[in-house]
Amino acid sequence: MANPLDSFRWDNRLLLIHVESPEEARAVIGEFEAAAGEVDDRDLLWFIADPEDLHTNKPESLEDSLRDRIHDLVSAQELPDERVRLIGKDGGIKGRYERLDLPAVFARIDSMPMRRAEMGK
Repeated sequence: MANPLDSFRWDNRLLLIHVESPEEARAVIGEFEAAAGEVDDRDLLWFIADPEDLHTNKPESLEDSLRDRIHDLVSAQELPDERVRLIGKDGGIKGRYERLDLPAVFARIDSMPMRRAEMGK
């Protein structure tokens, strides 16, 4: 079965975040809303999986089956205490974090060759 994130390759960087509760999801969404310009400037889509739902800044709605597959993928933790994964436009994992740290994520993105080329335009 194809990776449900493949359709975003080369267009977006992805931030996959697993949280323990809807309240924690709302707090993380608030962080993203406060940094919306920086998120948009970096072509960053985020997906937050809580036990009940999947939240995203993707403007178009997702098919139910794709939504479920992304929820399962985001909820799956590959390493202990890994709750945040940064995926580059090439589809590779570029960062793993215990918690969301937007300045660290932005710094990591800004150090990527593709992003540096984008900023040079």
